Amino acid sequence: MPNITVEEFKSYFDDESDNFVESKWEGDNLIQGVEILKKYYDVKSENVITGAHYDITYSVDVEDVVERGISVDDTKALAGLNWHIEDGIYLACFV
Repeated sequence: MPNITVEEFKSYFDDESDNFVESKWEGDNLIQGVEILKKYYDVKSENVITGAHYDITYSVDVEDVVERGISVDDTKALAGLNWHIEDGIYLACFV
């Protein structure tokens, strides 16, 4: 059961939203984000990284991670790690 709605989830990544989280991190933001997502996926049988193109690593579908119950705190953490929503559908991270 979702902890937040898809719209609320997206609002933390939208720089025009009151919920926007400023990016601030140390270390490898890609790996830290994957560590967060591993809480919601069985990485032995499911992919958290779904593709890459040049300097962007693509991850899971926003609706799917919301349906799996991602918390507001984990959503804010991803946004703070400079992850973003690509094409309005997928989580992604510049590397």
